[in-house]
Amino acid sequence: MFGFGEISRGRFQWIGALVIMCFSRSLLGQADLAEVCRSIEKEYQKQMADNKIVGGALLAAGRGKVIVGSHYGWANEDKETAADEETVYAWGSITKTLTVLSACL
Repeated sequence: MFGFGEISRGRFQWIGALVIMCFSRSLLGQADLAEVCRSIEKEYQKQMADNKIVGGALLAAGRGKVIVGSHYGWANEDKETAADEETVYAWGSITKTLTVLSACL
């Protein structure tokens, strides 16, 4: 199975930046939430293509509701198995990202 675990550490930086932007109160206060989520989703897809990421998932939730929830690419590229809600991704080394996120919440 392919996933984020096979991507270099540097390629996770943009993921952290997008997640932090999504939860930024000042950003959400200045723009329509749906517009912000569309923008994040568009950038996510661009970064996946630019960095040749095989598969991934994007989820943004707030107040108990899923705002954006999508799966992209392959769970297994060789077998052409599409990524879906059952796909298990290798987390890799993202302790710093999780630490920053918990500090933001």
